Amino acid sequence: MKWLKRIAIALLIVLAIAAAALAWLLNTGAGARFVLARAQGALDGKLVVERSSGTLAGPLRLEGVRYRDAEAGIDAKVAALTADVALSALLGKRVVVRQLEVETLEVALTTVPPKPEEPSAPFSLEPPLDIALERFALRGASISRDGEPLFAADSLNLAAAWTHAGLAVRELALRAPDGQVDLDGTLTTQQGYAGKGRTTFRWRVAETEYAGTLDADSDGKLARLALKLESPMAATLDATLGQNDRWPWTLALDVPRFDPKRLAPDAGLASAAVSLRGEGDLERGSLSGDVVLDEHRLHLAPLDYTLKDQILRIEALGLTSPDVEGRLDASGEVRLADEPVSAMARVSWKDLVLPADLAGQVLASHGTLDVEGSAAAYAARGSLSVGPPGQLADLTLDLSGTPEAIALKTLALVQPNGGLDASGTVTLQPALGWDLQAKAQRLDPGAFAADWPGALDFDLASRGTLTDRDRTRRCASSASAARCASARSAAAPIWRSSRTSSSTAS
Repeated sequence: MKWLKRIAIALLIVLAIAAAALAWLLNTGAGARFVLARAQGALDGKLVVERSSGTLAGPLRLEGVRYRDAEAGIDAKVAALTADVALSALLGKRVVVRQLEVETLEVALTTVPPKPEEPSAPFSLEPPLDIALERFALRGASISRDGEPLFAADSLNLAAAWTHAGLAVRELALRAPDGQVDLDGTLTTQQGYAGKGRTTFRWRVAETEYAGTLDADSDGKLARLALKLESPMAATLDATLGQNDRWPWTLALDVPRFDPKRLAPDAGLASAAVSLRGEGDLERGSLSGDVVLDEHRLHLAPLDYTLKDQILRIEALGLTSPDVEGRLDASGEVRLADEPVSAMARVSWKDLVLPADLAGQVLASHGTLDVEGSAAAYAARGSLSVGPPGQLADLTLDLSGTPEAIALKTLALVQPNGGLDASGTVTLQPALGWDLQAKAQRLDPGAFAADWPGALDFDLASRGTLTDRDRTRRCASSASAARCASARSAAAPIWRSSRTSSSTAS
C-alpha cells in the first residue's frame, strides 16, 4: 500500500507539473515565445518572427513575420498577425478560429525548376476535421512572380466553415485596385455535392471592366448556373449540368446588340449580337443559333461534334444567312494528343452570292478547300469558282507552310478569256520576304473589281525583303503606332528587290 501511495503521489506530482507547464505554455507570453522558438528551429531558419505578444490561448500577436523557402521559390512577409483560436474545441476534434487578422501581406514567388511529380491523393471535399473560421480579415496584400506583379488586394473579409456536412461561406468580400468580389453560399460533401451560392463581381482586366452576378445551385442530381453580365455588355448565360457519369449539359447564351469596341478597341465592327443554344455530354454536343455582325446575319445550323480518345471531330457545321444566298458547310477533326495539336478540315460552299455591300460588287461562288497540319507545318488545297453571276472564274490553290515560310506551289486562275498562274515562296522568319513569279494572259481585273475592267498580259518575277526599317516607317504614319513599337530597331537596307516584268493592258 505504501508503494501504491507513493506511485499515486508521484503521478499526481507529474500531472501537476505537466498541467503547470501546459498552463505556462498556453497562458503566458514566455510560453508563447518558447513555442515560437521551437517552431523556428524545426523549420531550419525559414521562419522568422521579430516580436510577439499575447498568449497561445489567445489572442496572440506576431510582428515582422517572414517565411522564406528558396527551394520552393517562396518569400512571404507579414507586417503583423493576430490570431485567437478556441483551444478547447480541439477536444471535440474541431478547429475554431475566432479571429485571424493579417496586416500587409507581401508574397514574392520565384520560378524554380520543376520537381518530379509524386502521386497525389484523389480530390475530396472531406476535411480531416471540422474547421470553422469565424472572422478572417486581410488588410493589404501583394503577390509577384519573378519581380512582376500578379495580384494586389486592399482587403479581404471571410467567414466560413468546412465540416463533414459541407462547405459554407457566410461572407467573402474582396476589395482590390482592379475591382471587388462578394460571395456567399453552401456546398455539401455528400454524394452529388448539393448546394447554392451567389457571386457578384466588378473586375477590371486590362482596360475592360467586367461586372455581373453569378448564381449557382444543385440538388445533387442537376446543377444550374445563371450568369448575368452587365459590363462590358449585357449578356445572360443559363446552363445545366447533370451530375452523373455522362455529365449531360445544356446552355443558352443571349448577348443583345452591343459595340464590339468595348472588348477590342481595334474591332472593325460597329455592332454585334449573339444567340446560341446547345446540349450534349462528355462525348458529343450540338450548338445552333444566330450571330449578327453589323447588319449581316449568320445562322449556325448546327455545329455537331464528338469527343473521344482525345480526338475532337466536327461532324457537321453549317452556316447560312437570310441576307446572302447559298450555304457553307465544314467538317474536320482536331487531334488533341498530338504535339503540337494537329487538325484537318474541309470547307465547302455552294450557290453563294455575296451582295455588293460585302464584296464591292455582286459575286457568286462555289468551291471546296482542304486544310491540314499543325502550328509546325500545314498545307491547304482547294478549287473554287468566283466572279459576277454567269461569269465565274475557276481558281486552283495549293500551298504548304511552316512558321518560317509559305510555299505557294500553285495559284491558277482561269477566266473565260484568260487567266493567271503564280508560284513562289513567302518568307516569314527571320525577316519577311518573298520570291514570286506570275504570268497573266488577258487577265480581267473587272471580274473582282467592277471599276477596273480590261485585259492584262504580263510576266512578273519579284524578290525582296521587308526589314525592320520598313515597319518602323510604316508604323510612324499609323494611328496605332504603339502596336509597332517592337519593330523599331535598326536594320540594314530598307528593302531590296530585283524584278523584271513586261505587260500590256487594254
